[in-house]
Amino acid sequence: MCIIANVPKGVGTINQSTLENMTNNNGHGFGVSYIDNDEIKVFKTMDSKEFVTRVMDIQKEHSKTSDILIHCRIATSGTTDINNCHPFHVNNETVFAHNGVLNCVEPTDKMSDTRMFNKVFLKNMQPNFLNVKRIREFIGEIIGSDKMVFQTVNPVLDKNTYIINKELGTEENGIWFSNTSYKTTRLVSNYVYDSYACEIVYEDEVPNIQQLGGEDYIHYVEEFGSLADYIVMYNNVDSPFDELDDIIEKANKVAGQIVMHTYDNDAISLFDKKNGYSRNKYVNDDIKALIVKIIAPFDMNFDMKNATVDDIDKICWDCFGFGLPSIVTNKKIKV
Repeated sequence: MCIIANVPKGVGTINQSTLENMTNNNGHGFGVSYIDNDEIKVFKTMDSKEFVTRVMDIQKEHSKTSDILIHCRIATSGTTDINNCHPFHVNNETVFAHNGVLNCVEPTDKMSDTRMFNKVFLKNMQPNFLNVKRIREFIGEIIGSDKMVFQTVNPVLDKNTYIINKELGTEENGIWFSNTSYKTTRLVSNYVYDSYACEIVYEDEVPNIQQLGGEDYIHYVEEFGSLADYIVMYNNVDSPFDELDDIIEKANKVAGQIVMHTYDNDAISLFDKKNGYSRNKYVNDDIKALIVKIIAPFDMNFDMKNATVDDIDKICWDCFGFGLPSIVTNKKIKV
């Protein structure tokens, strides 16, 4: 999904470790723009180390006199090369960066959706289009929940930076980020369901988990809701959901216990403490092996041997979009 950072002049800088988090979590190309002598300067590279070093130098030299626009990409369309790195020039005085996926244009094999949007829409606007509030609102309507940041030296405009859908991002110490992938490399660790949708909540650090270049892991969980949903949609293999169902069916053949899916709240609620039942998270060797198989292609190193039940439950959310099954027992029943 990429990340954008806007560093307003005079507020401070992004430290090196945060920049490294941004590049590690969004590793498909990098770009930065700033203003020097009333001109927009843009630097792009595919090398994360070169990028971090250059941005640190740019901040040191220009952060007190210029807004700084930073973008780190996760490729969702087009080739993964420097041509699709942001920011892009709208004209000689204005550049922009985008976070999200634009469904209003059709990308090509080589050209990303953002480049295509720039070509067919933004480049056909009048140079002063950012000066019109209704046009900025219209761009917000077109891009939906995506974010765009424009940096400009157009003398007609009253500021150098315009953020579309600013309220959908996050701000820390005066620096605006389009999402939270600037934080310590993390896994998705909690999901909050309402009647129709699932909101993904991130946890900065998860015990026993080390990410080894697995930016696709986060992207697929965020984009599809779970790794299993991605596997079912795009891979010609047995469904992990069916495999989990088989494991639960096997567990229910053991006398004296009932094992059921966590998401089956109506059924689980029938077995409450008042009637002598106890409910706990259920994990066995088959479930552990299935989780390891699911995460293996994503370069994740999960220490299953030393993981706690809570650790396994968190990564189960990533794998399936719901937690470990529940095992229900009744102490009043003697087997």
